[in-house]
Amino acid sequence: MGLEELREREKALIEKITEISNNYSYDSYEYLYNLYNELNAICNKIEEITGNYESISLERSLPLVLSLNARPKNHEIDEELLNSLSSKKDYYTEDEVKTLLNWTVNNTLSNLKKDMDTDDLTGACGFSQFSSLYPLSKLGLKITINNVNNISKNLGRHAFGTVIFPVLINGNIEEKQYLIDCTYSQFLHLSKSVENTYNIKKGRIPLPGYFINKDEKVKETIKELITNGYIEATKENLNDYMYGFFVREFPITELNFAKEKLSEIDILDIINNNQEEFDYTEDEFKDWGFNLEIENNYHK
Repeated sequence: MGLEELREREKALIEKITEISNNYSYDSYEYLYNLYNELNAICNKIEEITGNYESISLERSLPLVLSLNARPKNHEIDEELLNSLSSKKDYYTEDEVKTLLNWTVNNTLSNLKKDMDTDDLTGACGFSQFSSLYPLSKLGLKITINNVNNISKNLGRHAFGTVIFPVLINGNIEEKQYLIDCTYSQFLHLSKSVENTYNIKKGRIPLPGYFINKDEKVKETIKELITNGYIEATKENLNDYMYGFFVREFPITELNFAKEKLSEIDILDIINNNQEEFDYTEDEFKDWGFNLEIENNYHK
């Protein structure tokens, strides 16, 4: 195809993608994936002819569709149980732990004031980190304030954190640690998770969603994270969490090698011993009208 034909095909693809995305169901995923893949290929051909990479900013210009069939859950909260957890405790039951985790995710998504079906969460990670972790720290719970580049300096920056609960299990108090990340879906834009966005020589590497979709175990862990807003901070879950970030630094032919190298890193030790400071303060949040008090606050 010549340049004029390529432009016409690009326009037609954008119109079709917009139509499907505005009425999206997961049954359309494979078809939409193929359309995005063709669109990226067309943009690459236009670049070969013009010498310029003229692709539209796909993830911002078109309706947001994620590369995983998952979206944040609106957690149901036991109000009576939640009210009993508004002050410090020496230990928690597993139901109480889940109630606090579910509440802080609900509250954070409410504070974000985003439509979880359509809005891009890029740049909201520091806000989410403070909103989800700070109220738990006020209960006296141990938290960690982290960034993915604590694991590797080449990974860019994305804020997340963990909280540690003393949990009563079979008569004994044990520590259970959970990773909280309410904005991970920003790395799953379908528009940048398809084969033809992969061009490491030109600096165009797909988002983590591209790599996540190639590993069924990782995909299930990330679906749990997107749905719940948190996962238990086990070695396996932490490796799955970091996988999409870490393997982007390796050639596409070396994904298994990259995963092996990732497994050699003690991610939990780094999380617990390499911490940062919050980007926000309690006074700022209160001045802006955001909630940090433990009360039932469903996100819309």
